[in-house]
Amino acid sequence: MSIQKILEQFGGPFFLATVEQGEPRVRPLGLILEYEGRLYLGLGSQKAGYRQLLEQPALEISAVDANKNWLRIRGEAVFDDSPAVLAAVYEKCPTWRPSTALRTAPG
Repeated sequence: MSIQKILEQFGGPFFLATVEQGEPRVRPLGLILEYEGRLYLGLGSQKAGYRQLLEQPALEISAVDANKNWLRIRGEAVFDDSPAVLAAVYEKCPTWRPSTALRTAPG
């Protein structure tokens, strides 16, 4: 099954399982997308899950569709902050775009 078909069938929420100090950790994902045939998960660098994947890249995501079919995908995290990928992320989730507002000093 293609990534796009998976995303169409299992619209979310998706859950990410990571490992922290030998213990499992699970959290819902705010962003998951297909880009150039690859599955991308959105995690902010300030999040615990991001740090956990840096230390131990093993992960699993899961979801259930409307017919109660389960999906589990196991793999390893590969970090990609290339401009093209970030543009795709910001297109799908514009509120994640870093603020470009400037603040001026008083006076």
